[in-house]
Amino acid sequence: MAPEDILFHSVDHLPAEMPKEASHHFGSKLLPFVQSIVRSDINKPFEEQSKELPVEIYNAIICAGNKLTPLYEYIEKLRALNERLNEDESSSSVGMQGFTLQLVGHLFDKRIFNRILDMFENNGVTFRVVSWQFGQTTQDETSVVMQGLCMNEEYLYKVEQEIINFCASEEVKCKPVKGPSYEQPLPGHKDHLQDTI
Repeated sequence: MAPEDILFHSVDHLPAEMPKEASHHFGSKLLPFVQSIVRSDINKPFEEQSKELPVEIYNAIICAGNKLTPLYEYIEKLRALNERLNEDESSSSVGMQGFTLQLVGHLFDKRIFNRILDMFENNGVTFRVVSWQFGQTTQDETSVVMQGLCMNEEYLYKVEQEIINFCASEEVKCKPVKGPSYEQPLPGHKDHLQDTI
C-alpha cells in the first residue's frame, strides 16, 4: 500500500437497504469520527494510533499491520481450535460429558471471553457456544451460553470451577443452565464437534 492510498471498509449495499432516515442517523453518528480517521497515520504502530483515534474507533479495529489487534487475538485461537478439530475426522461426541454455563457481563471490552477460551484450551476441554446475545451499547451486557465437553470428568470439573471463580472475581454473572445434549448437534450444524467454535 502506497502512502497516498486510502484504506477504507464499507458495505456497498447498506444505503440501498436502509430507509433514508436511518442512513441520515448513521451518517450523523459517524461524522464526528471522520476527521480523526482521515488524519490518522496507518504507518504508525497500532499502539501509537490510540493517541490519534477516538476509543470507539480504536477498539473497533480488528487488523492492523497485517495482524489481529489485541482485542481480537482470540479469533486466531478459535481458528486454531477449529482446524485441530477438523483434522481429526474421527472425532466423536459419544461418551462426552460436560457442563453448560450462562455468562452475562462485559465479556469483550474487558477481554473476559478471551481469558475463558484460554481456560478451556489450557485444560484440554472442548467447548461450543450455544447462543449469544450481544449488548447494543457500551452500557449493555453481553450474554453467552457455552458448553464444556470432555471425556475426563476431572478436567471438566477443574475448568468449570476455574471459570466460575474467575467470573466472580470479574463481577460477571455466571450460572449453570440447561443446554442441549452434549451429543446433539446444534441447530443448523451437521457435526457439532467441527462447529464447536
